[in-house]
Amino acid sequence: MRWISRSCTSTKDTVYFVAFSVLFASVGCGSGEQTNREQTNREQANRDPAMGGANELSADTRPAAFRERSAKEYLQAVVSRYQNAGSYHDRGLVQLTYRDGNEWAVKSAPIQVCLDHDQLYVAAYDVRIWRDDQMLTCWILDPETQNFDSQVVRVLTDSGRPQLQQLLSDRILTSRMTAGLAGPPPQLEWLFSPKPMQPLFEGEHQFRFGESQEIDGVTCQRVIVDDEFVFWIDRRSSTIRRVRLPSLRAPVAPGEPVQDMALMVDLEGASFSSVRDSLAISSLPTEPKLVKQFIPLPPPPPPKIIGARVEAFQISESSGQWRLTQNGSDRDVTLLMAFDGDATSYAMLRTIDHWQSNMPAELRRRMRLAVLADPSDHTRILRETTITVLSDRSRLLSSQLEISSGGLALMNREGVVSWVQPGWSAPSSEPLITLGAVLSDLIAGVDVAARMKSQWQSQVDAYQKNITEAQQPVSSDRSENRQRAN
Repeated sequence: MRWISRSCTSTKDTVYFVAFSVLFASVGCGSGEQTNREQTNREQANRDPAMGGANELSADTRPAAFRERSAKEYLQAVVSRYQNAGSYHDRGLVQLTYRDGNEWAVKSAPIQVCLDHDQLYVAAYDVRIWRDDQMLTCWILDPETQNFDSQVVRVLTDSGRPQLQQLLSDRILTSRMTAGLAGPPPQLEWLFSPKPMQPLFEGEHQFRFGESQEIDGVTCQRVIVDDEFVFWIDRRSSTIRRVRLPSLRAPVAPGEPVQDMALMVDLEGASFSSVRDSLAISSLPTEPKLVKQFIPLPPPPPPKIIGARVEAFQISESSGQWRLTQNGSDRDVTLLMAFDGDATSYAMLRTIDHWQSNMPAELRRRMRLAVLADPSDHTRILRETTITVLSDRSRLLSSQLEISSGGLALMNREGVVSWVQPGWSAPSSEPLITLGAVLSDLIAGVDVAARMKSQWQSQVDAYQKNITEAQQPVSSDRSENRQRAN
């Protein structure tokens, strides 16, 4: 179960977690030596349906009996069945449960694994993997990037049982799975790691049996580890049907209170039976770009408003002493922050207030800082800060500037938008570090907007060159493919 330390974004509009460590990694496991009598008891238990056995199953995937074992030994025996299984499938989901206001909300994502001897299909978050006795094929379902620009990794593979190292060898593919709610599917480690869950079994952890529970009408034996991890194990088939991970303590979004969020891996329909004839596989991109490894995409283009003016407007602060129009203001630079009334906006408001209080006097003299907010929010903002507040009814100007919820925009004296940070989704100082550098360049007369567009175009050109060089036609003939690979 390769669940590792990570920081990721998801839930609500954006849920972020602090990095946390989990006890599992993809190395190491094994039970201690057994006496002849213990071995005999356990073999009898495997043949006895009353003790979890099922004698109609093949010898290499016999269910693990639990009554004659400790909880630790039972869990080890269950995992060993995965190591020997010739076939396996599930309809796995990972679910994160959290409070959204006064209601419970659930964020879920697929972590499905289907194995039939040398054929394997994985659907993990937006990653898809298909592996047979000749080729390993990987693709990404992400509409925002046109399915990762239709890139499809296709490489030769040896026949026989899949190897975990090859399945997770692509850096971009692995990073996308690691950034998911529970990391890469734990089933991959149970099935293909030479020593699954080694730190769990070799560390100083407390294992105990919990009360049995039913899942979808199936009686499951619970194994509890350190009162943090819970495994629900089908007594008859010894498949793991559900895993509860330690709760996460984190805010749902920047500025919101810390809360406990429950993380559960639900392996619905887990079975060691074959599913080859009924397996539904996601479609490849219609015009795939075949590569040996995923090529990093260029960044998104700069907002269209960069280097241009917004439509004619005029807004002022409540006293009417200072106003802003499409032609700029009375300072060299105007910095605007979008306030949407949510926790993220309040968090950014406090951050930008602290930042401006530490500005050098010269920069303060040449820059205006203002918050764009609907008039209904003015009173609440003025309780928090002394920053100038401009009336942006229905957030019309914020929309034209392409900023929201803590986003920032810089206009020069002529009203040209020179820089935009569309939103603020994490408690990071990075936008303000970038902002400081941009301000210095603007005041020095640098055309920041033109530079941003030029840099982006250079990155696009470099990507097109890399993807063109990386693409290779892949023949269906195995010997020809090997010649190409060599």
